[in-house]
Amino acid sequence: MRLANFKNTTQRFGLLTLVQLLTVLFPVGMYILLINRVSLEQIGQITTWQMIFVMLAGMSNFGFPQNLIPFAEKLKTSSRTTAAYWNKLLQIRSVLILFFFLLLLSFASYLPAIALFSSLLLLARLYNPTSFFYILSQNKTLLWFHFYTKLAALAFVFFFITEHNWYVTNFWIALAEILISIPFLIHKKWAFVCTFSKVKKVMVFVKSQKKLFYLQIVNTLILSATIPFVQLCFGAQIAGVSAVLEKATSLIRGVSGNLFYAILPNFKDANQLGLSKNMRNGLYKITYFTLVLFCVAVGLIVSFEGIITQKFQEIPMMYYLLLVQIIWFPVMLSTPFQIICMKKERWNTVYLFSKIQLAVLVIGLMLLGNLFGVWGIVCAIILPELVNFLLYKNAVKK
Repeated sequence: MRLANFKNTTQRFGLLTLVQLLTVLFPVGMYILLINRVSLEQIGQITTWQMIFVMLAGMSNFGFPQNLIPFAEKLKTSSRTTAAYWNKLLQIRSVLILFFFLLLLSFASYLPAIALFSSLLLLARLYNPTSFFYILSQNKTLLWFHFYTKLAALAFVFFFITEHNWYVTNFWIALAEILISIPFLIHKKWAFVCTFSKVKKVMVFVKSQKKLFYLQIVNTLILSATIPFVQLCFGAQIAGVSAVLEKATSLIRGVSGNLFYAILPNFKDANQLGLSKNMRNGLYKITYFTLVLFCVAVGLIVSFEGIITQKFQEIPMMYYLLLVQIIWFPVMLSTPFQIICMKKERWNTVYLFSKIQLAVLVIGLMLLGNLFGVWGIVCAIILPELVNFLLYKNAVKK
C-alpha cells in the first residue's frame, strides 16, 4: 500500500469535500428555513420519516457499493462491466422497493399522512447513481449531481412548504432528487429499465452476496436509525434537537467517506496491505489533517454562537455541537484500516464489527439517553465510533 501520491489524493479529497459541503450546507439552510416556519416537533417528525425511508432504500442497495470495492479499478476501464453491475443493482432495487411499497400500502390506513408522502423517497433512491459515481471516481459529476439535487430540494421547500403543509416536505425533497437523476442517467447512457436476469442467476448472485446484504442492513441502521429511535424512546422534540446533532455527525462521516474514496485508488495490491512504513506515514498525515479539521469545526461553532443561541433558546445546542466534534478522530483514523479489511475481502470481520457498533449505539442510546438526556444521546453517538476504531486497528495489526 502506498500513500506516496499525496498530490492526487489531496485533489480527490478536496473535490469530494466540496461535494460534502454542498450536501451539508443546503440541508442546513433547509433546516433553518423550516425552523422559521414549523415547530421543532414537526421538524423531528420530518427527519424521522426521512430517515426511515432512507434506511429502507439503503437496504435495497443489497451490498452495493461494498462488493465493488475489491475491483474498483476494473470498473473504471470497462464500461460493459459497469453497465452490467448497474443493471444488476437496478434489478435488485426494483424488487425490494416494490416489496416495501406493497407493505406500505397494506398499512396505509394506520400511517400518518407524512409517512405516505415521504414514501416517494424510495422511488427517488431507485435511480440514484451516487454509489457508482464514488466507486468510479467521477467526482466532478458527483459534485454537480449533489449541487443540483440539493439546490432543487431547497427551492421546492422554499416555495411550497408552509406551516400548514409541512408534512409534504419529504415529498418535494424526493421529487427534486428524481428530476435531477433523470438527466444525469441520460447523459451517462445508463438504463432506466433493468433487463431482468433468469431467476436462477439472480438467486446465485443473492446467495453469493448474502453476507454483504446483511452488512448493508447493519450499516444503514447505524447511519439512519438514531433519530427514529430517539423519537420512539424520547419524543419528537428531542428527536428535533438530535436532528441537528445528526447533521453534524453526518458531515464528519461524510468527510471520512471522502477520505476513504480519495485514498482508495492508492490501495491496489491487497496482498501487500498492512501496517507498513508508508501506512504509518499516511496515518501521521491523516492525524494531522484531522486535528486541523477539528480545530476549524470548533472555531466555526464558537464564531456562530450568537446565531445558534438565538435559534435554540433554552437549549445548550452549542455545547452539544462542541462535544460531538470529538467524533472526528475515531471516524477519520479508522478509514485506512477499513479499506485494508475491505480490499482483503474480510467481510466476516467487517460484518462483525458493524454489528458490535450497532449494538453499542442502541445500548448507549437507551442507557445514556435515559440517564443524561440529550447529553447522553451525544455520548451514545460518539461511543460506537471509538469502539469501531479500536476494533479495526487491532484487526489490521493481526
